[in-house]
Amino acid sequence: MKNILFINAWLFLPFIVFAQRDSIPEGYGASQNIEVIQTREAHYPKGEVALYTLFYHGIHYSEDAIANKLRGEVKVSFMVETDSTITVIKLLRDAGYGCGEEVIRILKGLKYVPAVELGTIVRTNVMFSVPIQAHE
Repeated sequence: MKNILFINAWLFLPFIVFAQRDSIPEGYGASQNIEVIQTREAHYPKGEVALYTLFYHGIHYSEDAIANKLRGEVKVSFMVETDSTITVIKLLRDAGYGCGEEVIRILKGLKYVPAVELGTIVRTNVMFSVPIQAHE
């Protein structure tokens, strides 16, 4: 009886070993590195330069702003939600001539990468300044 069990074990052992090897998905292995983001601030996904370029080309200045060669800054505060949307936009400083409304208009169409705190995606407040230089 022991011989039959021993022979069966030797016959089925290769199937058991190979079945285990085939069940591991491709790309997974002992050498795989896994990076868990513990902390990250909310940010524009294409980078800061792209964000400022978007505002530089996206703001439509009023005729009065152009005529007065307006220079200054618009400062806003907004919430970045866990689903990447921007909400609760507050105008903290306006340069005048409708520039604050233009910055808010552009912000409403953006998506941000949400913040991560201790490995959890969280809602966060962002303050942002946009330089204003009215030109033709």
